[in-house]
Amino acid sequence: MTASGDPVRLEKCQQRQLASRLLYFLVTARSKEILEQYVQPTIEAFLATRGLALNQEKTRVVSIDEGFNFLGFTIRKVRNGKLLITPEKAKVRAHLRAIEAYLDAHRQVPAGAVVRVLTPMIQGWTLYYRHACSATTFAYLNHRVWQMLWAWARRRHPQKSKRWAKARYFRPTQTRV
Repeated sequence: MTASGDPVRLEKCQQRQLASRLLYFLVTARSKEILEQYVQPTIEAFLATRGLALNQEKTRVVSIDEGFNFLGFTIRKVRNGKLLITPEKAKVRAHLRAIEAYLDAHRQVPAGAVVRVLTPMIQGWTLYYRHACSATTFAYLNHRVWQMLWAWARRRHPQKSKRWAKARYFRPTQTRV
């Protein structure tokens, strides 16, 4: 019961909570016909009893061979029959743009402050995508972030040599050489 004692309001609140949990879901089957004839009507009936409905604009039936994007991942089956799950290219670009925007907006910030801001940003992103086939993407991101940080360091000291900038900002550590 709610504070006003209205059971209808309570049920609507529960439906909204269920809807917020069921924003995205993925269903697989052996064929497109099974999905269209059996699975989709079953899901629609299940949701209808709870006052919810599938969004027809967002609902798609696609072949795994074509591939699709789901929650920031690109999922597709490659020629040898293996399932390949990689970070979505748009998400990789957005992550790089966010790092670049931060570095452009904070040109005169001390290096320690840049590290304190970028470290959780990069760690959070990599923790989210670590369970996919991400090694190639991470290598690419590592290179691009290094390029951006190098440009940031060189821009801060245009009159100094590259060797000086490397010694100042890119010292070897115990965890990373």
